[in-house]
This record gives sequence, structure tokens and C-alpha cells, in this order.
Amino acid sequence: MLCAALIVITLAVTAALVRITFVKFEAMSMQSGQLVFTQQVQRSSDLVTGLVDHARGHVDAVALAVAGPGAGEEQAAALHRQWIAALAVERSIQSFQLTRTDGRFYQAVALRGNTALAQALGAPEGARFATRTVQAPAVAGGRPETWRFLDAAGNLLAERHGSTGFDGWQDHVSTAAAARADALVTKIEPFFTTRGTGITVARRLADGSGVAAAQIGQADLDALFAGLSYAPHTVGALIDPSGRIAAAGAGAGASAPAAGAHAPAVASGAHGALLDLERWRAAGPTPEVRVENVAGEAQVMAQSSLEFMPGERWRVVAYAPAAQIFGFMFAARDRLALLALLVLATALFTSLVVAKRAVGALKALTQDALRISSLDFGPAPRVRSRLQEFSTLADAHEVMRESLRAGTQDLHSSRRRLEELIEAGLSMSRERNMMDLLHQILWGAKRLTRCDAATLFIVTENRTLRFALRTRDDPLPSNEIPLDGADGRENLHFVSVYAALRNQPVVIEDVYTETRFDLSGTRSFDERTGYRTVSMLALPLAPREGEVIGVLQLMNALDPITGKAVPFSAEDVQLAMALAAQAAVSLDNHQLVQAQAGMVDSMVQLLAGAIDAKSPYTGGHCARVPELAVMLAEEATRVQEGPLAAFRFETPDQWREFRIGAWLHDCGKITTPEYVVDKATKLETLYDRIHEIRTRFEVLWRDAEIDHLKSCLIGGDMAASRAQRDERHAQLQEDFAFVARCNVGAESMDPAHVTRLHSIGSQIWWRHFDDRAGLSHEMMALLEGVAASPLPAMEQLLQDKPQHIVPRPATPVADPAHGFKMDIPEHLYNRGELHNLAVRSGTLTPEERYKIQEHITQTILMLESMQFPKNLRRVPEYAGTHHETLKGNGYPRQLTAEQLSVPARIMAVADIFEALTAADRPYKKSKSLSEAVQILWGFKRRGHIDADIFDLFLTSGVYLRFARKYLSPELVDHVDISRFLGPVPATAGADARSADGHRLKT
Repeated sequence: MLCAALIVITLAVTAALVRITFVKFEAMSMQSGQLVFTQQVQRSSDLVTGLVDHARGHVDAVALAVAGPGAGEEQAAALHRQWIAALAVERSIQSFQLTRTDGRFYQAVALRGNTALAQALGAPEGARFATRTVQAPAVAGGRPETWRFLDAAGNLLAERHGSTGFDGWQDHVSTAAAARADALVTKIEPFFTTRGTGITVARRLADGSGVAAAQIGQADLDALFAGLSYAPHTVGALIDPSGRIAAAGAGAGASAPAAGAHAPAVASGAHGALLDLERWRAAGPTPEVRVENVAGEAQVMAQSSLEFMPGERWRVVAYAPAAQIFGFMFAARDRLALLALLVLATALFTSLVVAKRAVGALKALTQDALRISSLDFGPAPRVRSRLQEFSTLADAHEVMRESLRAGTQDLHSSRRRLEELIEAGLSMSRERNMMDLLHQILWGAKRLTRCDAATLFIVTENRTLRFALRTRDDPLPSNEIPLDGADGRENLHFVSVYAALRNQPVVIEDVYTETRFDLSGTRSFDERTGYRTVSMLALPLAPREGEVIGVLQLMNALDPITGKAVPFSAEDVQLAMALAAQAAVSLDNHQLVQAQAGMVDSMVQLLAGAIDAKSPYTGGHCARVPELAVMLAEEATRVQEGPLAAFRFETPDQWREFRIGAWLHDCGKITTPEYVVDKATKLETLYDRIHEIRTRFEVLWRDAEIDHLKSCLIGGDMAASRAQRDERHAQLQEDFAFVARCNVGAESMDPAHVTRLHSIGSQIWWRHFDDRAGLSHEMMALLEGVAASPLPAMEQLLQDKPQHIVPRPATPVADPAHGFKMDIPEHLYNRGELHNLAVRSGTLTPEERYKIQEHITQTILMLESMQFPKNLRRVPEYAGTHHETLKGNGYPRQLTAEQLSVPARIMAVADIFEALTAADRPYKKSKSLSEAVQILWGFKRRGHIDADIFDLFLTSGVYLRFARKYLSPELVDHVDISRFLGPVPATAGADARSADGHRLKT
């Protein structure tokens, strides 16, 4: 009984242990299978996500790189080369395209053995790529269209030109992407251009001038899915947001549903799980796994969702009959249970050991599967079992593990290099400094291709290749490589020259076995330095088809594992070609920008020179002011303390902006008549009208003489008549001398002077000729409404006549937004003789004074109407504020000190000092250096100019350097600058009051 009890107890304990082993075996088998399904769905999701991200990366790069109107055919050629290089690497992308708002359309298509597409496009045999260019529509007729067909190496096979009615904006994808700020990812739908089907990724260009797009063909996507590794009897599929099957694949013993079909429509039989998956719809990128009963059969289903557009979920699914997935596990379980029951009494210990080992093996596999799910491919577990099923499962797990590891490494490597290519392109497109751009190109190519050394050549205007930069530290060779030999033939025996002349890449696998080119220089270099050159890759930099601007030469591709020099791979060549295409566009754009900047600077100096040349008395002013202003600005940037310590021009663009503003500070003078600017006397217009006044005095002189002679003829007292004549003559001489002095304007006119002037002008003389005969149409217009006087007509010696008034044209009033605060005289000009001669100080009437001051408003209006780029936006400020004062009584806007920047204050000092020291002004004599500084000090004392800038002007010696360069030696006298430095006194002297006249005509 005891034995039986022991046996019963043993059997019970053993049966319980067998049952526990049975249940745990089944649970761990299910868990391992579910992890396999999770990996299957995760791998498919990563594939789709990576594919869309790559397409989006290409589109983003194009959207940033080609923003703006572009350069027409040159840009199209560069884009096509870049796209073809990308299509050769990204075999899942069918085409790239760019639709411009002006109707231009560019496209590159990968044929990849697609016979139907090749026939539809009329491609010749051997064509692997096709490019399409549709120009903007003409005034009448269709749009010019060009197709080019290329082989796998990028060589042109055929070219076809024609006319088409194609309009890229009829594609709803383009219009939808143009309306979005982010990228657009479509469902599976027909392509507008090739009529295939697939996914389109599109983005609006950065400046809104078009839309760039990449198309992922459904056939290529389906082929990728079909090529994935699937467990036996397992089906995997990608379902777009509309429920359509985008791609599918299946393992042995199963068939994939047809791509393009609607998932619920084929949800029957072997694919009945699709209906349950449709109802389930997992939310989120993390795979979810379920075991459900479908039509009476257990199905293992896994699903995750991807969201490329808000609210549009793509689903990655996998499903298989549970019996097929876990069948061999369940069979092993049943055999193990049967064996345990047969040897239950005698093999309890063995059963426990076997169960423990089985659980350990499954646990090891499960833990390894979990590590793999987080992309941890560390040491693999060693699973050894006498059961064939466990060994098969372990072997299958190891195969899956190695496949995933290799695929992940390849994917990461390709993605990393593609990201490096995109980043290099973006960096080059942003770079504005030429030498930094060359560094970006050279080192970017070296990193991308993992080579040991690189050299960059630039094509010169003399048809030579100049060494521009290299990655090695040794000095650059000074000699240049001619593109043509002494006999005039092309110098094709050099690798770099061949790449430049033929616009083709050159790949050399072994320098020492190469026979096509002369590589003796490279071999000689190896002998001298001990370096060993193995492989070489030369790439032309050609932004425009047929015109190469440089050559990029790479040496010794390095194996990433061993570090040894190896030949450049096909992937290296394709990536380097793509980088070279981007580099060529960036380099060409930089050269174009530099050329345009040079042209703008030349035009600015040309305009300033024309203004100076307009008047012989102000010649050189527009050139000397910028030089003096820059000298003073350079000194201001060196100040380390005080109010000017914060002032800096940090970039070359800021210096150029200031220099252009200085050059254009008087551009409004082009509208000012030179006879007003150069008016040296009060009666001067196109000529000095003092001659007319003198003629009238001559008439009165002769009248006195005639009166004397008449008196003598009638027997009058000759002595008395002579005395009366002589007295009259003397009075006329004295009166004319006074009028002449008033005309010069050297003295201030007080009221007594004006009264005497009117008294002299009231004298009478007789005019016997018609004053309207021979006048111009313009002068006759001034006489409209003025009655003609009968002859002989009595005239005053000096008069203000109606015809002396030139009315102001009815021009539009300046926009109040400009802020001009200047009183506008009623008349354009008043040429009245008394009006001009009675001018209190100087030679200018109020009308002429306003006309000269008007040049600054014209300067501002002209410059503010120009579309300056962002880096030149302050040119109008620098050019239009040099007549403002810190006290707010300047013109044209009466700006206050708070509204005047440091550069504006520098311009005021430079403009005044140049005018004071100029020796070519008709209205003043040349000032000595000390006199000019004294007068400029007066402006400081009155608070018109910045005291700190004035002090810096003296302490830095700028005043003296400028004077030694432009003043006559006898005018460069000693200046005791200590008298003028320091705080401003409360009152101003007579020198300050006399300084105002010097500001007007500067």
C-alpha cells in the first residue's frame, strides 16, 4: 500500500509537472511566434517609413536648393543630373519632377526594365533613364518639350524635341502641395505623368515658385514587399488609407493578395483575416499581435499603422493560420507529452530535465527576439537540443537574425550617406563665402566617399586647370594644367583635363595598371613621399550642360573595416556625382552672385561719377565722401569704450551696404539743374544776367551824353551841361558798382542796402524793340496774360516782371509716409532782378535754395523705390540723412538725435568736411585745413553733428590723412586739435553761425 501510495504520489507529482511543462511550453511557443510576427510587421513598417522619408528628403533638398526663378536650361540640366544620380541609388523611386508656377516642368524617370513605360515614352533600346523638360508656354501655340534618354552610365542615347499641351498644374497633387506649407504624401493613385500608380511625395518650393515631387511606383513597392523574408504560410501587406492593398508578399505555402485590390473585396478564403484586420485597425506605429478565430480557424494577425498625413493611416499587416505557425511546436509538445506519459514512472527526472532545457532554449530565443526588436544584434544565444523542432527553430531564428542585422546595417549605412549628401547640399546652398564653399565641396566629397585625399581644380579664363584646394597639408602647386596642348589639340592624356573637356566622370581602379592616361606625376609623387595611390575618381563640376567650371579629384577610397585603399564602388561614384552636381550649382550660383554684386557696385560708382561729371565745380564729391566716410567708420569700429564702443560693422555685407549708401548720398542731384548748384552770383542762371544790367547802364550813360550834346546844339551853357553829364556819369558808375557788389553776394544785405537797390532800379530807360520777338515757346508761355507795351516802352533799370516767375508744376504731393517736413515755395523759380539781388546772404533765392535741398528728397524717393535685397535695406537711410542734425532742425525729415544711427552721423561729418575742403566750388574760396576744422567745430558746438564722432575724427588723424591726400600742400596747415576736443560749451561763436552756408550745397 505504501509503495502504491508512493507510486500514486509519484505519478501525481509527475503528472502535475508534465502538465506544467505542457502549459508553459505552449505559452512560450505562442510568445515566440508572436514576436516573430511583431518583427515581420516592424521590418515592413521600417521599410515603408524609410522609403517615404528618403523621398521626402530628396524633395526637401530640391525645394530649398532651386528656390527662385532659376537659370532655365542650366538649372534643368543640373537637376536632371542630380535626380538621375539619386534614381540610380534609390531604386524604389520611379521619378522626380519639378513644376514651376510659370508653366515650366522638369522630370527624371527611371525605366528599370519597365518595357511598357519605355514603349509609352518611345525610349530606345538600352535606355535606363529619361528626362523631360517642358518650357513655359509661348504667346501662341504649344509648349516646347524635350525628352532625353540615357543609359545606365548616364550617357545620352537619344533626344527628342516637340510641342505639347502638357500642363503640370493640371495634376491635383501639384495644386494641393502648392497650397500646403509641409510635404504632401498621397495614397496609392495614378501618376499624372507616367500613368503608372503609386505614392507621390510633394512639397512647395521655399519661395513658393513651384512644387517638387518624388514618385514611388506601386510595382517597385510591391516588389520590395515580395522580396522580404516571410515565415512559411505567412502573408504580409501594406494597405493605404482608402483600404486598397498597396503591396504584398508571402512566404512558402501562401499566396499574396493582388496589389491594387480593395482589402475587404478579397477578404475570403486564405485571406479572410483581412476583414478582421479592417475592423480591428490598430492605432500607432508599434505592432499589435492577436490570435482570432476566422471562419472556424485560428489566425495569427499582426498590425501597425503609419500616418504620413494628418488623419490618413496606412496599415502594415501580417497574418497566417495559427496551426501552420505553431503546428510544429504543438507537435513537439504532443510528442513530448506522450513520451512523458509512457515513461512517467521511470523517467520523471529525465522529463523535468528535458522540460527545463526546452524552456531554457525557448526563453533564450525569446529574449534574443526581444533584443532584436530593439535592434540589438549582440552575441547570439547558443541553443542546442536533440529535438529536431528546437534545432530547426533555433536555425531559423539565427537565419532571421543575421538577415535582419545585415539588412539593418545596409539600411543605416545608405541612410547615413544619403543624409550626409543632403546635408552637404544644404550647407553648400547656404554658404556665401567662396573659400568656405570650396572647403564644403572638398571635405564633403571626402567624407561622403570615405576616401583618403581630394583635390579641387577650377577652370580659368585662360583654359587651364588651377589647383584651388586640397585636403593634404602640402603646399598647392603653382603651375596650371593647360586644357590644350602647344599644338592646339585637346590635352586628353591627363585625368583631370579629360573630365573637364569631356564632362564625364573618370574612374581608375588601379593607378599602376592604368594605361588610358598619363599618371607619371602621381607615381612620381608616390616615390618622393612614400605614399601609395591606388584608386582615383575625377568628377566634372558642370552647372550648365557643356560648360565645366571645375574638377573634383578623389584618391584612394578606404575600406570602412580594414582601412585599406580600395577601388571606388558604384555607390561611391553615384553619390559623388550627385554631390558634384549640387556643388557645381552652388559654385556657379556663388560666382553669379559675386558677378552681380560687382556689376551693382560698378553701376553705383558709375552713377556717382556721372553726378560729379555733371558739374565741373562738384567733380569728385561723390567719390571723396565715401572714402572719408569709410575711413571714419573704420576708426569708429576700433573704439573700445564710450558711446561708440557698441558700434560695429560685423560682416562684409554691412560694410558694402554703408559704402553704397555713401556713394549714392547725392544721387538725387541728377535732377538738380547744374546752373542752380553752381550759381556763383545772384543774377546767374545759364549765364550771368549782370551783363544785361550793365547794358542798361550803358544806355543811361549814352542818354546822358546825348542830353549834353543836344544842349550844346541848341546853344545851352556848355560848361553847366558838361558838369551835369559828368555828375550823371559818376552817379551811374557808383550805382553800377553797388549793383555789381550786391550781385557777388559777399556782403550781407541789410534793409538800407535793399532800399538803395530799389532806388537805383527805379530809374527809367526806353525800350524801342519788341521784347517778345524771337522768344522760345517756353518763354512765350510765361508771357500769357501779360499785355504787350506799346513802343517805345518805358522800362525801369531793375525790375521784377511777371515773366520772371516760373510756376511750380502740378506734381503729385509726396507720400506722407516719407515724413518730409520742408516748406515748399509757391513758385518753381523767381528770376526777378530785384528779388535775386535783394537776397540777404549768399546767392540763392528761397526757390533755388529749396531746389537744391530737394536733391535729398529725390535721393530718398529714388532709393526707397528700388527693390534692395535684405543685406542692402539700409542704403536709403545712409544716403538720405546727411543733412539732418542732432537738434532736429535739419532736412528733409527733421530727425532727432535718437532717430540718427552712428553711420548716418558719420555721413554728416564726412559730407560737411569734404565740402569745406573742396577746391572746386564757385560760391566759396578754398578753406585751409585749420579753417575747415574750425567751421566743423562750430557745427559740433551748435549740436548739429555728433560730438563723439567729431572728436574721433580729430584724435584718429582721419582729418589729416584725408587733407594730405586731397588738399593743396599750402592749405594743409597746423591744427591744434586740443582746442576742439571735449564737452560742448553752452554758447556758440561767430564761426558756428557762419557755417550754415556750407551745408546747403554739399
